[in-house]
Amino acid sequence: MNNARIFDLGLVSNYCFFMPYPIPAPIITGNIGTLDGYRPNARVGDIVFDVMGIGFLVTGNYTALDAFSPTSRLTDVIIGCLNGFVITGDPTFIV
Repeated sequence: MNNARIFDLGLVSNYCFFMPYPIPAPIITGNIGTLDGYRPNARVGDIVFDVMGIGFLVTGNYTALDAFSPTSRLTDVIIGCLNGFVITGDPTFIV
């Protein structure tokens, strides 16, 4: 699977404000010590943000650790006020 990075998008629905239609929301945190395609890597526990709420990356590759956290990939799950999955990633780096 392609590696997820900061500012890659998740396709999420906001259930805290009862907006079940899908919207894109960017990953806003990551490990600044590891760059992939000139952007920091996203890991499990990093935040996905939208004006209406936040979500957290909860699945990832538990065999590839980045700063002691599993790396996040394309199609990994986002849970919180925003629920969905990652839809973009680095096409040149496979985890």
